[in-house]
Amino acid sequence: MKKNIYTILLLVTVMFIAGCGKYEEGPKISFLSKTKRFCKEWKFTQVTFLATGSDITSNYANETWKFDDDGTFSRLYSGTVAVTGTWEFSGDVDMITNMSNIQTTIEILRLKNKELWLNDGINEYRMEPN
Repeated sequence: MKKNIYTILLLVTVMFIAGCGKYEEGPKISFLSKTKRFCKEWKFTQVTFLATGSDITSNYANETWKFDDDGTFSRLYSGTVAVTGTWEFSGDVDMITNMSNIQTTIEILRLKNKELWLNDGINEYRMEPN
């Protein structure tokens, strides 16, 4: 009888953990807060133009995006700040940026300590820490 209870508890725990992931592409579970994983400078590893599926990563070769925990955001070109703005989380899977009074909602697909995938409806961005 005890084995059945332990088996049921194990199955419930596995199902709970499998359903914990907020982001479509993971991670399923993380011990770091999403702010801690998110706030850093990111470089592009792959950028896909969604309308055609074209790889446009070369257009972002000298660009990085930096998110600070005070809610500021910078786009850097060859290490020099070119555009600044603000960012904030909106719910579990969205982020809102505001640059030059233009507000954009970006979906977070994956948020790991060393991997970030974003989708702004035009491009899908895959990044790693710079």
